[in-house]
Amino acid sequence: MPSLLWIYPEEYTFEPKAGKEFAKCLMAFTLYDIVGSAGVTLIIAAYFLLQTKKIKTGNPMYFLINGIGAALILLSLCFDFNFPAFIVEFFWLLISLYGIGKYFISRETREITRKRNY
Repeated sequence: MPSLLWIYPEEYTFEPKAGKEFAKCLMAFTLYDIVGSAGVTLIIAAYFLLQTKKIKTGNPMYFLINGIGAALILLSLCFDFNFPAFIVEFFWLLISLYGIGKYFISRETREITRKRNY
């Protein structure tokens, strides 16, 4: 099977974009790119907070930050769709919602149990 570089060599240049081309890339940064980038920032921040032990996995704020981040990325994918990224973020959001639900259900269960013991 022939290489794509052999068939279309002019389309595959490995030179970094500089000057005017780089400025065009920055100007092409749309509102949905900003929304998606904010979502990525939230997910990375949640993971950083977890690794530095500033937040625990059982903390609902951890689930909330991840869920909002995933939702923002999903919103940006509505404008520039990428199926594998959509699948990852969809399940990231579902798992975050599951964690939030599990936290509040277990909290209610603890309160009910505490009231029965008194």
